Amino acid sequence: LAVLYDQNAGVRGSGSSFLGRICSFSPLPDLLAKNKEVFCVHAVTKRLAFFRSRLELNEISNPQKSVSESVHEILANEINSSTRGFPEWLWSHGKWKVNDMNHEIFLLQEKFKKFNFETTGKHSIQIFVRMPNWLGDVVMALPVIRAIRKGRPDAEISLLSKSAYVDLLKSLGVADKVHALPQTSGFIYFNDVRKLNIGPCDAMLVLTNSWRGDFESILLSADVRLGAEIKGRRPLLNAPFPVSKEIRKAHQLSVWFAMMARYCHFSPPSMADYCEPFGMRDFSSNTILVAPGSLNSPEKRLPVKYWAKMLNLIHNKFPELSFNIIGTPSEDEICNDLYSKVSIH
Repeated sequence: LAVLYDQNAGVRGSGSSFLGRICSFSPLPDLLAKNKEVFCVHAVTKRLAFFRSRLELNEISNPQKSVSESVHEILANEINSSTRGFPEWLWSHGKWKVNDMNHEIFLLQEKFKKFNFETTGKHSIQIFVRMPNWLGDVVMALPVIRAIRKGRPDAEISLLSKSAYVDLLKSLGVADKVHALPQTSGFIYFNDVRKLNIGPCDAMLVLTNSWRGDFESILLSADVRLGAEIKGRRPLLNAPFPVSKEIRKAHQLSVWFAMMARYCHFSPPSMADYCEPFGMRDFSSNTILVAPGSLNSPEKRLPVKYWAKMLNLIHNKFPELSFNIIGTPSEDEICNDLYSKVSIH
């Protein structure tokens, strides 16, 4: 009896790993091998010339491992020892199509959670996240990145962001890689995005809620393109999350975590579990940074007189504290106005 095997035995397959990536083995060989009269061998054909091959047989006799694990170990040795990558394995068929459905893209199946992916140093899936364009939204997106990391410890997570945020995101260590988007504009910008040398992209979560970010995911050849449809349809995404009117009224982070539920076996991660501080605060410092401006949304900006009143009240109660007013060059007027209205300097 010959049993053909691959690395995707479906939902009922046994969870395992192959060449450092998660896969699913058929349990059939292990069930047949329980019969004491069964003799198990691994068979592989090796090409000699046109229409000429040699059949090699290897006895499977490792009592410490199952038959399925043993045959894949033999196959892995064949691939690693071949100078040409063992083309007989038919790489072009596309392997490891496991745990990659849209509804499970951000959460491992239970049978794979037993593996320690930190020790292997290899990744089963490449996940990209297109970060928002504004600093406040970038900070707000950090719990989402944490949830993806927790749900897919086997993934290599890469962030795409404006160059101004790259150093910050790298210092936080929430992702494996952080890539700066081009600083050009117009058609030149999209051509530069297409030329980014950032490797394969299995899935890309676009948090910008814009046509531009969606088009970037196509230029980067993302297999699965995900994002929330808040203000209308996003036809460039092939796995969008339609946000209902009820959810749309909630906080932006709540909307994102409702979207995460769609991509996590419909089991939403608890938002509160991923909103802890990063532990980088200097508790010995008595300096408070004040950013009174909101360049992109003036309607969200607290009037300067209320900022001044609040800072004066804090100073009266905690005189040991000092304040540094910060902002972009475009917010100089707001910062200077606030500076002139506070009674402490």
